[in-house]
Amino acid sequence: MEGTSFSAKTLHSSVLSYASVQQSKEKNQLETESKAPKSSNEVIIAQLEKAVEEINQKLAPTFVSVRFQLHEKSHTYFAQVVNADTNEVIREVPPEKLLDMHAEMERLTGLIFDQKM
Repeated sequence: MEGTSFSAKTLHSSVLSYASVQQSKEKNQLETESKAPKSSNEVIIAQLEKAVEEINQKLAPTFVSVRFQLHEKSHTYFAQVVNADTNEVIREVPPEKLLDMHAEMERLTGLIFDQKM
């Protein structure tokens, strides 16, 4: 992995642009197929799994992979860039600690205020 550096902003924008392109391709493909209709969550999960698989295939020469995790408290997905050999987390986008902080702020909002605006 020498000589390869990832910035969180670059990775995040790359994943988002790739996901949006893949989502539009998948949407067009799903419209033309005559399979039984799936729920929107199943379609999104299938698209995400396919996109992650393709990203990991392209990242294979760099000895890193990407995996997506669901943050339980905030119900938000975050990406982890992982060393493929050791499974060590190299980077998280957005950082899990930031999601923890956001979830805690949301929880505390209900204690301070009666309504959200």
